[in-house]
Amino acid sequence: MKRAGTLLIAAVLLLTLCACKRETRPAVGLGTFHGEQVSVYGGDWQPIGEVYNGQTYLTLNAGGEGVFCVDGEAAAVEWETSGERLTLTMGSARCEGTIDANTVTIGFFDADIRMSFSRTASAALPLLDSLPEQAQEPDADAEPDHAAYWAGDWYGWHIVTDASEELQYLKDTAWDACAHISVRGDAGMLTVWDTENEPGELLLRASVTFSAGTTDAGHMTADSGTYLDCDLTNGLSCDPGVSEVHTFDHMICISGRAEDENGGWVRFRLYLRPWGTDWEDVRTGDTSGCLYRNMLPPDYDSWYAPLLARGVADMPDSFGTAK
Repeated sequence: MKRAGTLLIAAVLLLTLCACKRETRPAVGLGTFHGEQVSVYGGDWQPIGEVYNGQTYLTLNAGGEGVFCVDGEAAAVEWETSGERLTLTMGSARCEGTIDANTVTIGFFDADIRMSFSRTASAALPLLDSLPEQAQEPDADAEPDHAAYWAGDWYGWHIVTDASEELQYLKDTAWDACAHISVRGDAGMLTVWDTENEPGELLLRASVTFSAGTTDAGHMTADSGTYLDCDLTNGLSCDPGVSEVHTFDHMICISGRAEDENGGWVRFRLYLRPWGTDWEDVRTGDTSGCLYRNMLPPDYDSWYAPLLARGVADMPDSFGTAK
């Protein structure tokens, strides 16, 4: 049974799901910290398992974006660090805490609630301010095959998670999407189109680079590009090892922010798997730690699954030309 104090925590999270603008973002993700203890109204620290039945964790992804999940309810957050200081932003509210290599302690806005998170030392990534220069240099002896994981055709969906006032009509709107990633050494190109695009039209285009990540898959980033014909303001970042969908095989999440010439902006997420992959594991699997409970593309059953059933091996160049 949940205790009374936990309901306030859930209410705070649900009221602050929308993200807000920040000028600078960390380029490196710090991974996932799992909930350990909670203190409500200045009371004693309680084990997280005595308070919540569902997952509770904090994931700090590259690009300053993350996922904050309490009792299985996940919210998109933004984060930044300065030394051992950690700041989370959700909507118009901010909460402050501390972070070291393996632990996070964070307070919730004006509420007298604090939570602690931790991870094993083996899962730790170096903090940004203490990252030694040599750790940023590639291993001269290593020859990662980025193409093995990234190159080829992909299928999935994209969604606008937040938008400026004049673009609110796009918020929470999702579309199926196809993508192609080309890889040449440590560089490549990402192109994406969706159900609204005619042949030759693109939803997203970005020149990408590949580097070491938290897993053998590596880390894909882009400094610039376009989405919905708007410029990407902070580029793109995708490290499969620390994304909210890392428990599903060969599934990636790409997040970004795009802004038009008038200052209108959108935040988006793109979920992809290699073309030809069956998504039934996502349908039946545990998505409580994801931003959405239903992680299937909107037209998966009506468009994609029938194509696979007919043995269509090649990804079409547009949704309208699929046969």
